Amino acid sequence: LEVILDVDVCWSSTHFMIERALVLREAIRQFLSMDDFQDLLHYSLLPDKWTLLELMNEVLEISHAFQQQLSAEKRPTLCDAIPSFAAMTSLWEEMKVRHPVLVPAIKAGLKKLSDYVHRTLEVLAYVLSMGMCIFCPPYLTDIFSQLSICT
Repeated sequence: LEVILDVDVCWSSTHFMIERALVLREAIRQFLSMDDFQDLLHYSLLPDKWTLLELMNEVLEISHAFQQQLSAEKRPTLCDAIPSFAAMTSLWEEMKVRHPVLVPAIKAGLKKLSDYVHRTLEVLAYVLSMGMCIFCPPYLTDIFSQLSICT
């Protein structure tokens, strides 16, 4: 296994990077304790920071799961965007209560999500596509897509 690098425009890459670091925690500890790398030892994480990474990974798992859900190819998913954003917001709000230490990070994620929603609502094509969930509930989408009514 190799360390995964972060890509600052993709929440999933941060999730994967943290997840991999958690898997490689012991290997990282051993690497940093080797004589040849003593100058890097000050970069090692204390147990409370590893715990924080575990919690942050839970936060990022939520955004990753929703990203995966919206990336489905079997049916149009843009109409699911607003309900998914609302569900993700709700889950993150619950996490703020359970893990107060994560409040600043979750607030930053919520702000980014809110900005994204507002930007999408400025594009009429997105608004019309997302409005499809009002007229064509997800369970009807496959039927209507075959008839070219709602897609």
